[in-house]
Amino acid sequence: HGAQMAAAAAGVGVEPGGLPSYVRVKRGRQTVFVSCDVEQETPRAVKERVGRVVGAAVERVRLWVDKAEGGGRRVLDDELSMAEQGVGNDAVIFLVVRKENGEWEEVSAVAGT
Repeated sequence: HGAQMAAAAAGVGVEPGGLPSYVRVKRGRQTVFVSCDVEQETPRAVKERVGRVVGAAVERVRLWVDKAEGGGRRVLDDELSMAEQGVGNDAVIFLVVRKENGEWEEVSAVAGT
């Protein structure tokens, strides 16, 4: 119960089993586990947290997710909750950063990371 109470106090989503919910944010060889209440929080909130880890401002970060149907990936909308966009607990999200020349990095993640 201690972990559940600490997660609730921190405003973190808690799964029915009592464990905090999270998403995995991948960029190249790096994977960052981010606590996230997927029902309530937006991609912008996740970008704020992970941006501090990778040293990039929210405006220079995009989050992508695999499409449920048809293959490929799509950019997550900052204004909708993660759940509204089909992102659940333990989902894998891909992070890209805008380079100094204004171009966006390619979406990439190394298998096994």
